[in-house]
Amino acid sequence: MAPSSSKLSKLSNASGPFSATYNHDDASLTSRLTQKLFIVLGLCIIVGISYVAYTRFLPRFEEQFISLAILGDEQTLDHYYPFDDPTIGVNIPINWYLRLFNHTPEPQNILIQVKVLNATQPSPNSTHCIPSPVPTTFELRTSLTKNESLIYPFEWFISAVEYDEGVTITEITANDMRAPVNAYSADRNDFRIIFELWIYDPVVAEYVFVQQGLTDRCVWNQIWFNIL
Repeated sequence: MAPSSSKLSKLSNASGPFSATYNHDDASLTSRLTQKLFIVLGLCIIVGISYVAYTRFLPRFEEQFISLAILGDEQTLDHYYPFDDPTIGVNIPINWYLRLFNHTPEPQNILIQVKVLNATQPSPNSTHCIPSPVPTTFELRTSLTKNESLIYPFEWFISAVEYDEGVTITEITANDMRAPVNAYSADRNDFRIIFELWIYDPVVAEYVFVQQGLTDRCVWNQIWFNIL
């Protein structure tokens, strides 16, 4: 039996107020969510702008160091010996270059100590920054301003040896200066030239082997050669 018109009217009237109340709450909820979203977005923008402004004025950390590289005849990291043969004779000239770079905010006074060793004489200790105990053959001094690099020529040759069940280098000449050496090898092989980088420390008023206050490390290089 079909419902009467009065019942249909009553059903329609009953659903009307309910439908209107639901739409009002949904719109209110959407409005509140939109407000919260804008608040969150606004806070994110404020935080982002504040972070950029804060980091912009922060001092940037840059590693401070002084570097030393030994370059070959063509100022590259090769061609250290004539015909690329590390076995050299007496009075054969060798042309190297020392490249220094000061990556510190202040000028630095530099001392390079050059030493001639065989394979068994102690090298510098990099762990504890202890220089080689072998006597220094030559000293090279220079100064570097902030971020300055310098190429320093180092022209050398073996000027005197003694052969006696092996060979002993007794003298080396570098940049027109002669210096005594005492480095022995039973098979004439495995000699080396060591370059130690020393920096003047105004606190102790002397040159030090460790780069204190910079990278707390020491810098040195070595190149091997043999004698004919």
